[in-house]
Amino acid sequence: SVLRVLMWGEDQCNLELPNNSVISRHLTDLMLYRVNFDRESPLDLLSCQALEVLHIDGCCLNPGGILPKSLRHLKIVHSILLSMHTPRNCLSAPGLVTFELQHREEWTPILESMPLLATSSIIIGFECKDNCDNFKYLGNCGVEPCEGCYVEDDCSVLLEGLLGATNLTLISKYSMLCF
Repeated sequence: SVLRVLMWGEDQCNLELPNNSVISRHLTDLMLYRVNFDRESPLDLLSCQALEVLHIDGCCLNPGGILPKSLRHLKIVHSILLSMHTPRNCLSAPGLVTFELQHREEWTPILESMPLLATSSIIIGFECKDNCDNFKYLGNCGVEPCEGCYVEDDCSVLLEGLLGATNLTLISKYSMLCF
């Protein structure tokens, strides 16, 4: 079954839904456009055991980190992924074949291993907090409050999860210290 939750209308208006409103064990394709979910608890996508396609666009949600093993195609565009205890969300989706992340706001998620990944496109815009606040440095700008230049343990947030991709596009429009 397919579920599309789309909010059309005013630019600043997003539909607010409870976290259990899109859960179905028969759902195979889920498209969310301009929908916000409860920030305090994760969206239980693991209960969508048949989910194969997930498209998130212009949303604010906590995906819970672990995505269903059945998920094959994931696209996240202009969205905020929240985490319960850390600024960075960690995504585990071992069944993904295609993954697209565009113009991510907030922190770039840490991607766990995706051994079946064939195609991935990552485009990071200026909204991402992994960018240097001063927009011109390719390393540490030396400004103490610059969140983009503070990297925990020299982490690689994207590359480890993308190692198996045979077709990979990585684009950062500004200085991104952490790929």
